[in-house]
Amino acid sequence: MKTIKFIGIICFVMVAFAVQATIKNETYGLSTEAWNQLSPSAQKEIADAAQVAGITNQLETYGKWAGMGAEIGEGVRSSLVAVKDVSIELAKSDLGKVTMGLVIWKVAGRDFIQIAAGLLFAILSTTVIIISYFKTFKRKIVVKKSGFWLWGKREYEAVSSDHFWEYPSAVALMHVLTFLVCIGISCAIMFG
Repeated sequence: MKTIKFIGIICFVMVAFAVQATIKNETYGLSTEAWNQLSPSAQKEIADAAQVAGITNQLETYGKWAGMGAEIGEGVRSSLVAVKDVSIELAKSDLGKVTMGLVIWKVAGRDFIQIAAGLLFAILSTTVIIISYFKTFKRKIVVKKSGFWLWGKREYEAVSSDHFWEYPSAVALMHVLTFLVCIGISCAIMFG
């Protein structure tokens, strides 16, 4: 396929050079013998007249193109104004609002559900981890001495949580790692 394109480009360039070569040797409608018999001043006058005619022709062509461009621009402008007016009227109506909602849902509905589910998972898992952490490492109040049922004097003692765990820093580290894993899972739900 590349070879065919390359050959096509080469052929196009060769044709362009051949056309350019014939334009340079143009004798403005005269045969080569008649052109060579003219004096240099006559050749220059004919070439200048042909150049002025060519420029005038180009200017007329450009003027036509500019006119067509202006007409096309006006047509596009009026079409876009009509589309804008109709879309504003549609957006203000109940049907238009429902339609826009359906289009938004079709385009981004799955993303909304993913983000909502990911946020819900992140909030719930964070809450569970925080509750677990504070229940695990909060100082506990223990009744040391109690009286008879409602009567009597009770004595309380605060017990550190370090007595319950052999390696409290490892348990804290597990809470942090679990939190990071839950945040990673919630990100995967939202953006995956």
